[in-house]
Amino acid sequence: MANNSRARYFVITISLVAFLLIIFFLLIKKSDKEKLIAVWKDKGASESFDIQYPYPNTMFPPDIAAPTFMWVDTTESVNSWFVLFKIKGEGYISSSYTSVAEWRPAREIWEQVKLQSKGAEAEFHVLGYNLLEPDKLISSGTVSFTISKDSVSAPIFYRDVILPVLNARNNLDSIKWRICDISSYEMAHVALENLPVCGNCHSFSMDGSTFGMDVDASMDKGAYTILDNDEEVVITNDKIVTWTSISKDPCLGLLSKVSPNGRYAITTIDDNSVLVNHDDPMYSQFFFPIRGEVAVYDRVLDTMYRLPGASDPEWCQSNPNWSP
Repeated sequence: MANNSRARYFVITISLVAFLLIIFFLLIKKSDKEKLIAVWKDKGASESFDIQYPYPNTMFPPDIAAPTFMWVDTTESVNSWFVLFKIKGEGYISSSYTSVAEWRPAREIWEQVKLQSKGAEAEFHVLGYNLLEPDKLISSGTVSFTISKDSVSAPIFYRDVILPVLNARNNLDSIKWRICDISSYEMAHVALENLPVCGNCHSFSMDGSTFGMDVDASMDKGAYTILDNDEEVVITNDKIVTWTSISKDPCLGLLSKVSPNGRYAITTIDDNSVLVNHDDPMYSQFFFPIRGEVAVYDRVLDTMYRLPGASDPEWCQSNPNWSP
């Protein structure tokens, strides 16, 4: 019994000490935070740095999940940062600490920021300091952003590609096509993967019922699939057409677009382009067309033709699009 009592007393003592240390740490943190903010307001930091993301004056849709704020602070001796949100002309909304040069606010914090900004300009501030001198402000960075009144209210279909581009070309099985709900905090759903051919330019009709994509099937760079969109889509030979059929030479369909009503597809044919690949993942491909003509495919009549007024070989007619 005596041993049990001593053990219980020891556990209680350790727990109490740990609790007091936590309270002490939080009080110190609060004091340091207030000192950092006071110095920042009064004198500012001796060094400044840029926030890498988001870009200045970014406008976020109101239904987007919390982004990851990123910065590069090369200031000597800085190893921690204090981050905070503020509505311009008003007080601070929330703050936190981080030891890495990026931070993603918790869902409830981000929802609070979106709610309180209400179309006003919001500010994200980063204050750099050293853990050994937590009340001494060394560096700072600031970026402003706003929240739009208009929601996305639709999923986004995109191609997930490893960079630089040459890596993707040599590893086609690494490419995944995803459907993203921008309000979700989960990884975007994989809708298509292990495509045995190169698939690239893709688009949908206005209501999402028709889908078109370049697929480079059967060694034909001009191959294009256009089909009804459903819960499960199977691409078969009867769903593939080729832009090469209206060109005197084998060609590719470049920057194709499905019409808003899903009946037509337009593309660039007979193009000449400048293409330079780089190893830098931030800028791995330099590309632009220097000539081209616009072609149209009619799904109802199953016919292709060059678009009058956009088929002059003396000009560059490319990247066609549809008006609303």
